[in-house]
Amino acid sequence: PASGQPTQYRLMLPQHADGKTPLPLVLSFHGWAGNLSERPVLLAHGRQHGYIVAAPTGFADDLWPSWNGGGSTRSPGRLGATCLDPTGSLFDPPGTKGYCYASCGTCDDACWWTTCEDSVAQAAALLDELLGDVCVDASRVFATGVSNGAISLCRDAGRQAPRSLSEPS
Repeated sequence: PASGQPTQYRLMLPQHADGKTPLPLVLSFHGWAGNLSERPVLLAHGRQHGYIVAAPTGFADDLWPSWNGGGSTRSPGRLGATCLDPTGSLFDPPGTKGYCYASCGTCDDACWWTTCEDSVAQAAALLDELLGDVCVDASRVFATGVSNGAISLCRDAGRQAPRSLSEPS
C-alpha cells in the first residue's frame, strides 16, 4: 500500500503441495483486533484438504489490527453518524474521541474504529506476492472474513478494485 507498511501473514500449504501443481488459495481476513492466528481450523482444513490459506494481519497503526471498510471510518455520512452509541460507552473510551487511528488523521466523531489504510491495496499487494512466490491457481482464489474482515470484504466486493482477486495480474 501507499503507506509502505509491510503486511504480516501466515501461510499454510497443503501436505501434498509439490510446488509444481497450482493449488486454490483462500485469503482469510480476521476480525477487529484479531491477527494472523485467528483461524486455526481453516488453516488446518486447508492443509488436509489441498488448498493454500493465507491469513494476513490488518494494519494496526497505533491501535489494534483492523481492515478499513463499511462505515468503520468517514463518519458522519450523508445521513449522519454511522454508529449509534447513546451511552458513549461502546465506541468512545474515556477521555478520547473513539478509536481514531493515526492513519485517519482527524476523526469527526466516535464512530471511527479502524485503520484508514487502503485495505484493498493491502490485499492486492499480498495477492501479487503470493502469485509470484507460491504455486497458486489464479482462477481459484477465494476470500473469507470474520466481523471487521467480512465487513471490509463486502465493501471491497461492491467497489471497483484495481483487478478482481480471481484474475492474474
